[in-house]
Amino acid sequence: MIRYATAMLCALALGACEREVIVQNEQATTAQPPFVPGPAGVGGVAGSGGSGGLGGFMAPPMGGASGDAPLDAGGGVGGEPAPGGEPAAGSGSISPPVTGLLAGVDQAGAEPSTVLDRFEVLTDALRSIERPAVGDGGASLLQFQGASRALVLNVRWDHATERWYSSSGAYQAFSAAYLDQHFALLHAEAYGVYANGSDTELSGTPSTYKEFIAASASGVAWVDYPAGQQLGEIVLRQPDGTRLVLSDRRHYRASLALSAQHAVFVEYANTAPGSVGQVMVQPIAGGAPFPACSSAYHQDHPAVDGDWVVLEEYRSESDAVIRACNVLTGQARDVSAAAGFRSHADIQGTRVVWEDYRDGAGDIYWIDLASDAEQALISGSGHSVFPRVTADGLVWVESAETEVGLLRARWQAAPEP
Repeated sequence: MIRYATAMLCALALGACEREVIVQNEQATTAQPPFVPGPAGVGGVAGSGGSGGLGGFMAPPMGGASGDAPLDAGGGVGGEPAPGGEPAAGSGSISPPVTGLLAGVDQAGAEPSTVLDRFEVLTDALRSIERPAVGDGGASLLQFQGASRALVLNVRWDHATERWYSSSGAYQAFSAAYLDQHFALLHAEAYGVYANGSDTELSGTPSTYKEFIAASASGVAWVDYPAGQQLGEIVLRQPDGTRLVLSDRRHYRASLALSAQHAVFVEYANTAPGSVGQVMVQPIAGGAPFPACSSAYHQDHPAVDGDWVVLEEYRSESDAVIRACNVLTGQARDVSAAAGFRSHADIQGTRVVWEDYRDGAGDIYWIDLASDAEQALISGSGHSVFPRVTADGLVWVESAETEVGLLRARWQAAPEP
């Protein structure tokens, strides 16, 4: 089914979107005083330090907030290694049987992948299937516990897992990462941007409605709705704290991605139901935005690295292809077959990965843009989605029956950690 975005602008009814959000971190040992409204109900502070309350945030006692069930039920959370990790190496060693989520991944079985090795489960305790944001030391991703509870989970490569934020009534939340910085856009009494579990608000405009978030060497960006505006503008907070407005407010924009040189997003001609979105490129240095690769079809979920943008393009209600578009040369190419549904491409260098449904369940395919042939990368009886390509390998979400986990594998040529 074609999943068109709609302009559900909460800026028109901010009161309906206010939620209680709680900061959680390893230093939090006692509950801090509740949020005290400041001018216009925004920016009041109660408490101080790493667990102080800002913009509706406060730190709970360790062990969860408001009666949350522990996320570490099932293993892999709270610093404990998840089951199904790497088998012991060494000459003559006997590998343990592949169990759990790895049992459903064909490339980790008896026939080893010719592309990936060192498969491991980072955690098998996820409660919902969400796209991870991947940094140098690990991944962060949203987790939804029922219809109105959410948190941000950080999972490090050593399997230690930390709950940074939780919400007793999330409306929307977004995450992004670059190097050692993990960002979250959260909705509480205010609409704040936060990093690495801190309660320091980064946007500078917590009173305005926000959505979508992306990060790169250029900074962290989001779509910001100034007071009284029905359409938002793309704002970039640069590493030195400078705020740069990258777009006008003439269109609804969604699915933001960011590189060092470009902001990439889906732009809709209007907000009517069924409006077709096009992936647009906005140079951060200035100049007019332009289409990544023009099309009469709906485009969505872009990713960008260097001069290449990858996206999904819907040729029919059941077929979507992955396209790669070079923003300097104008080269555009379909990198996947035309029959079947594909989504959520990611790119680093010339490696492109995506989730693929040509065989029914979700598999992960890839292509090197220096070659011409797409290949299955992760397949099997499980459901493999939301792939994120890294310099040394792949991170994705795997589900099978009632288990959901975050998995990782390395390119065979990648050096040992």
